[in-house]
Amino acid sequence: MTKQVEMFEFDEATTLAMKHATLKNHIDCINEKSRAEVEMNPGLWISTIRNDTDYWFDCGVTTPEEFDFQMDYEACYDMIADCTSKSFARSVLANCKTVKDLDEAYKKWVVS
Repeated sequence: MTKQVEMFEFDEATTLAMKHATLKNHIDCINEKSRAEVEMNPGLWISTIRNDTDYWFDCGVTTPEEFDFQMDYEACYDMIADCTSKSFARSVLANCKTVKDLDEAYKKWVVS
């Protein structure tokens, strides 16, 4: 016996609202984990991430995966720049399109 699943079609505004809600929830979860870690470790400081999805959409970040990539990119950029220079870090990361690419750049320029 097979089940029939109804497919829903959402209008553009609903789809956009769902994307905003998904991204906001993702950021809020990260912030909540950070707050819990700070509470467990007196003296530790972790800033919260801006959860204004209009801001992130303006930056071209519309999904949790894109958000995670952007956070990893910025962290990798800072670490490579600390070991070399900002302009060199930009050139190294210019062709990084995946988290795997970022990991390889990090291993090559920071770990080695």
